Amino acid sequence: MRVLNISLDREILNSNSRVSARIAEYGNLVEYLCLVIPYSDDIKVDISDRVKAYGVKATNKVFGFFKIFFFLKRLLEQEAFDVVTVQDPYFFSIFGLYFSRTRKMGFELQIHGLEKFYGIRKIIAGLVIPRAHAIRVVSTRLKNMMINDYGVDEHKISVLPVYVEINAKQEPRTRRQGSPFIFLTVGRLVPIKNIGMQIRAMQRICKLFKDAELWVLGDGPERRSLESLAFRLGLERSVRFLGWQSDVDKYYREVDVFLLTSYSEGWPLVIMEAAKHSLPVIMTDVGSAGELVIDGKSGIVIPVGDQSALETAMIRIIEDYFLAVSYGQALFDSFSSLPTKEMILDAYLANWKRAMNKV
Repeated sequence: MRVLNISLDREILNSNSRVSARIAEYGNLVEYLCLVIPYSDDIKVDISDRVKAYGVKATNKVFGFFKIFFFLKRLLEQEAFDVVTVQDPYFFSIFGLYFSRTRKMGFELQIHGLEKFYGIRKIIAGLVIPRAHAIRVVSTRLKNMMINDYGVDEHKISVLPVYVEINAKQEPRTRRQGSPFIFLTVGRLVPIKNIGMQIRAMQRICKLFKDAELWVLGDGPERRSLESLAFRLGLERSVRFLGWQSDVDKYYREVDVFLLTSYSEGWPLVIMEAAKHSLPVIMTDVGSAGELVIDGKSGIVIPVGDQSALETAMIRIIEDYFLAVSYGQALFDSFSSLPTKEMILDAYLANWKRAMNKV
């Protein structure tokens, strides 16, 4: 089987990245895997004997869109593929639908989440999603959306969460006497993550618990405004902006609770990382909430945008750390029962075959 993958993940083009290593494993499943990725320059990377990745310069969204289209057109005139798989349910999914029809390929659509789901994006998704031969989603929440909102046949859909390697040995969590109580959030500093709600919640938390801190790992366009918010609220010593970090594991080990307050998520990798470290989680009702993080059993799930509920949950966790530890343990147990890497690889191949056979 020969697979063409239209991806958005630029880390694939970094031959030393974990993503690149994972893609090489996908390539071992098939005869040939070719990836096309919008990038800052035109480059070609041979990931393995079976995997080749092209970065297509697309610094301008409009010109980049057409440049990638014509690159794919030339590529498909030179090489034949059995399946095209697309990570983007919006603009690039049009390429998957078009070339699957004109080149008689199976069409798999990957849906990791639906950000900015309005306007032209919503129209494109409504056009493309029902026409895919196979759909791979990361959560049951997204599967139900595909069925209920787009009328997709349940048999076309496979649910495959993002794989994270499980620690061979679970490390027990203990609190150091006299140390600050630390909340951690990790991610891009963009509006959809709603980090501002965490900072505003810290104003009340710090009045009640002088040693509470919030550590913010990540960078993005909102960083300056979030730093200004923390300063205006008098929290410049309690809210620490640590920027982008290459080694996040040490931070998961040092803190007490993980926070996620996004308006929307697919299957957040950061929750998987927290689970791997038995770190209790407070999160909004998005993504893996209700599946991996079950309210009152393996964490606390709050309504989206509800600052009062967030503050209540944070206070509860600080005052009852034994509860926090039990949530972390239950979350690790749920994480440990997720599909293994081998099971996920087998499911990837099965989904590509499903797409190919639907032509």
